[in-house]
Amino acid sequence: MTSEMCRILAAVICLALLMPCSVQAAIPNNTVILGGVAYDVSLLNDPSLAAEITAAYAASLSHFIYKTCAGSLLSDTREPFASSSLGTVTYVGPDKKPTRYAAGDGALVSTVVNTNVGSQFEIALDSNPTTGYSWRLQFDETYLTLADTRFQPSSPLIGAGGIETFVFTAGRVGDVEIRLEYKRVWEPGFASFIVYTVHIR
Repeated sequence: MTSEMCRILAAVICLALLMPCSVQAAIPNNTVILGGVAYDVSLLNDPSLAAEITAAYAASLSHFIYKTCAGSLLSDTREPFASSSLGTVTYVGPDKKPTRYAAGDGALVSTVVNTNVGSQFEIALDSNPTTGYSWRLQFDETYLTLADTRFQPSSPLIGAGGIETFVFTAGRVGDVEIRLEYKRVWEPGFASFIVYTVHIR
C-alpha cells in the first residue's frame, strides 16, 4: 500500500470512529470521494485497485471527502463539507461495479454494464404488476434486442410483488442507454427511474 493510501485509510478510520451509523441515501455511506470518483472504504486496502486509487488521489490534489456511516460529508481536515459542492461522482462499490450519481450527492444516475457483441445480459428489478405499475423501457434497438422478459413472484399469494427480469442481446459495438420508468400508463410521471449505460465491445 502506498503512503498516500495509508494516509487516506488512517484518516477515514479516525473519522469513522467518531460517527454513528444510519441508513444511507444517494452516494452510499462509508465512502471516500476523490474528486469525481468515490470508493467504498473496504476497497482502500485492495491491491488490485491500488494504482487506480493512488492516481485518483493525485488527481484530487491530495484531498478527499469522506461520507460517514451517518451520511455526513467531512473533508480530510475533518471540516463539514457541503453536498451541494459535489460534482457528478462515479462510485465503485464492494462489487467493483461503477455507478454514477448526480451532482450534489444526488440520486443514482446510471449503472454501467460491460458486454460483448452477441452476448446476453439481464436487468432484474423489483416489480408488482398487480398495482398497475410496470417498467417501461426505452433503448436504441440498433444496439440491443430485448430477448426475453419474465416475472418471478416473491410468494404464491395473490397480489405479491417480485422480480421482473429483462434479458438483452447486444447487437453491435458502441455505447447505449437503457432508460427504465416504473409507472402506471394512465398517470403522468413515474414512481422510479433508472438508467443503465451499456458498453458493447
